[in-house]
Amino acid sequence: RRHFVPPATFLLETRAWIAAHPQLSKLLSKESPARCVRLEYPRQFHLDIVPACTDHESGDGWIYVPDRTLQEWRRNNPKKLIAWFDAEANRLVEAKIVLKAMVMPVEREPMEVKPPLRRFVQLFKRWRDKQYRHDDELAPSSIVLMTIAAQRCEGQRSIGATVTDILARLVADLGKPGSFDVYSPVDNENLTAKWRKNPDILAA
Repeated sequence: RRHFVPPATFLLETRAWIAAHPQLSKLLSKESPARCVRLEYPRQFHLDIVPACTDHESGDGWIYVPDRTLQEWRRNNPKKLIAWFDAEANRLVEAKIVLKAMVMPVEREPMEVKPPLRRFVQLFKRWRDKQYRHDDELAPSSIVLMTIAAQRCEGQRSIGATVTDILARLVADLGKPGSFDVYSPVDNENLTAKWRKNPDILAA
């Protein structure tokens, strides 16, 4: 139905379906990001529900997601994007483990190693949630933050070094002339296309 239903209409239908549920209707947020319907759990967290249509022609996890800001259906593959991010984070951790194994007995190796990249993204998202808590329209999406971080991470061994180096590279890139675009490593989609329609997003 992506060929017949405008994205905004599809999202309104999704919201109406949720509103028909007595308990969920109380949690509906007045405003939601461009591709979802948001539920607010007071003093706890929010849940973004993203409706999608399967891309049967491509298969393999490809979907179409409605975008009310761009007024079009966007092709996406969140499973592949998450797999790419996990591979980047784990690759850096595996290199760290190998280095430690050269100087540390196996029995002393910690049972769990948290990738600094993953911890940085958690902090990045927390900053986003606090910084834009009153204006979701200006808030960068989680996919954008994940991609920005992973593409600028070069295997730092600590969360402190990871934060410092990624932010330094990001600030340097933002200062370069021309537009600042973030492309998906999965299908080369411009994840920040809406920034061109609303320059206030990048300025914020």
